[in-house]
Amino acid sequence: MALKTLLLLLIAAALYSQENIAVLELDPDGVTASEAKTMTNKLRGELFSTGQFTVIERAQMDQILKEQGFQQTGCTSQTCVVEVGQLLGVKSMVAGSIGKVGAIYLVSLRLIDVAKGNVVRNADVEVEGDISEVLRQGVHDAARKIAGLEPDHAPPPPPAVQEAAPAEPEKLSPMMPQKRMRKK
Repeated sequence: MALKTLLLLLIAAALYSQENIAVLELDPDGVTASEAKTMTNKLRGELFSTGQFTVIERAQMDQILKEQGFQQTGCTSQTCVVEVGQLLGVKSMVAGSIGKVGAIYLVSLRLIDVAKGNVVRNADVEVEGDISEVLRQGVHDAARKIAGLEPDHAPPPPPAVQEAAPAEPEKLSPMMPQKRMRKK
């Protein structure tokens, strides 16, 4: 019985040690609003998966803000983010953007302490390639940085430029049997 009680206390302590946060929609810059919405949904899941946060679901967040008559569209200033956090009753807010310049995407996030109104941590992750790489790895790495964790993969090495070596003529191996021609 004592072991069961101790286990329940440890689980409760772990749950309460997680920081209660909410995530605002990422501001799209050079990507579509639909892509930014997908990235935001992925970010919520990735932040939860770090084990550092309890994340308010988007539908729950929207319901609370609707009841308060608050529109989060265009809420990008730190003051606005803090106000949303106060309405939601969370300790911290995550806000940021997803942008594209040329072939490089940038996931830029800030973790904002609602009580103090200051940025606790920020994360900028650059991804070269297409938007699917941002979804697969960029959002994951940015979430880990916001949680104070290191990305858990090594970035791929830059492609090496190799010059093609001239083709050598085919040589016969001394180990291979040679065909002998017969005289007729």
